[in-house]
Amino acid sequence: MQRFDDPMTRLDAEMSTAFPAAAPVAAGTGIHVTAATVARTRRRVDGELKGAISHLKLLVRTVDVAAPGFGVIGDLIVGSAYEAIQDHAHRLLGDAEEAVDGWTAALGVAQRNWQAAEAHSIIREQS
Repeated sequence: MQRFDDPMTRLDAEMSTAFPAAAPVAAGTGIHVTAATVARTRRRVDGELKGAISHLKLLVRTVDVAAPGFGVIGDLIVGSAYEAIQDHAHRLLGDAEEAVDGWTAALGVAQRNWQAAEAHSIIREQS
């Protein structure tokens, strides 16, 4: 097991493991999408991506600098700016969670539409 002294280094390592970069795909290689791939993508977005964003949102609040962390004068100058940045990051990550919820809902609709299209594209023998 690796030891990470820096939380951001640990997070980078976790994210690169969870979301490996996809290799580019040449056109005409026979790759196609199915309802099952849409469902799998939806589960990964809702589970892994939303989980990572929620985890980051929680981490934002764990990096508080209690007084007199910046010093008496430093707290007057830097303390409020630091808290404002923290609040801004928390709001942005909350917005990201809402966006992921929207993606999950849209992928659910896409999955149902894809299943309907697959069902209607099956050639049936008439007797």
